[in-house]
Amino acid sequence: MPLMPATMSFFRLASILLTLCAALVLSACSTPAKPYVPPTDGDLAQIRSAIYMSSGDSADLYVQVGLDAKEPFTRFYSLYGVDNKVTDFINIRAGQYIRVNYFEKLSAGRTCEIRVAFMLEPGKRYSLIGGAHFEPGTVLKFLPVRGCQLGLKDESTGAPVPMLPRRD
Repeated sequence: MPLMPATMSFFRLASILLTLCAALVLSACSTPAKPYVPPTDGDLAQIRSAIYMSSGDSADLYVQVGLDAKEPFTRFYSLYGVDNKVTDFINIRAGQYIRVNYFEKLSAGRTCEIRVAFMLEPGKRYSLIGGAHFEPGTVLKFLPVRGCQLGLKDESTGAPVPMLPRRD
């Protein structure tokens, strides 16, 4: 009988340690991305979000400067269905590749993810455009096809900026 309390305390200690380890792993997985910190020196361009969100949806845009996969992505913008305003311009590196992950939560539990890379010219201003869009469906106005899109526009010319699709 003296082994029973020791065995019970071993299992109790093991279950506490297992619970603690599981909590630590889950909290590490849900750590939010660091916010974007605009650079203040070097070759810079300016960028803003003009992405359209429909009511109740949300989107996150993450950026990574350079092509080094070890560099972390940072949260550039978080948008919600009621935040359809154009944001202010902020500084971003120019002359280097910018990798972007755009993730949008659509209605009915659907999602959309777009991954692109582009390079900006120093001294120019750009707008990210797109977001939720609707295309005519079978019954034109009642059943539209829902999706999301992402583009980049040069503010001085209004021309679209080429973006490269990514699969990483």
